[in-house]
Amino acid sequence: MGTVYAKESKVAMETSFFPRPPPDQTPSTNRKPHKRDIDLKTVPVSVHRIHVDGLKRTKNDLVEKDVKSLFDSSNFEDMVRRAHEVKIQMDKLGIFKQVAIAIDTCQGPNTKKDGYEITFEVEESRPVTGGISTLVGTNEGSVLFGIKLSNLLGRAEKVSLQYQHGSTKNAGCNISFQKPLQGNTENM
Repeated sequence: MGTVYAKESKVAMETSFFPRPPPDQTPSTNRKPHKRDIDLKTVPVSVHRIHVDGLKRTKNDLVEKDVKSLFDSSNFEDMVRRAHEVKIQMDKLGIFKQVAIAIDTCQGPNTKKDGYEITFEVEESRPVTGGISTLVGTNEGSVLFGIKLSNLLGRAEKVSLQYQHGSTKNAGCNISFQKPLQGNTENM
């Protein structure tokens, strides 16, 4: 195959289906702030309530210590950043299939004008998962059976059992238990 050289003709540019905007109307990345732009660091907040909806097997105290930092938020940007950090900590626990955040203004007789409430909608993962897999080597084939119990006692514990049986009558078993120390996912 040869090389193809293509060049757009002036006629094609003028009769384009989608006309190009004039050069003075092209969007730029360095735009001036609009009158309605708001700096979120200047918006004061007061977090009144935090809800965690969807907890079934999980104990409240596991997520409570992470969520408490939201009450110390000083401005809107800080509140959103802290809520995202809490979501990341919940994801690291490995016991939730899904974590969603909703931030809303707080309504009621004893609330401040800058009061907010934050809701975490969580969906817990299945308590028991399992699987079967095959392994093939040069002189042997084997079957691996596994089962995993997640969030066993309500504080992000995991128990994993594996049994392997080979074609040359080899057999092996593996049992592991993981528990985050004081709810810290880095110390499992």
